[in-house]
Amino acid sequence: MFLRGFCGYPPDKQEKATRTVLEQAELLCAEVA
Repeated sequence: MFLRGFCGYPPDKQEKATRTVLEQAELLCAEVA
């Protein structure tokens, strides 16, 4: 899973990566809906 890679990130990069994943999830949901 992509979440496994977050463990090594500094907090600022982890926050950005998490936000990116959430944005991608929103786009996927929008396409499905």
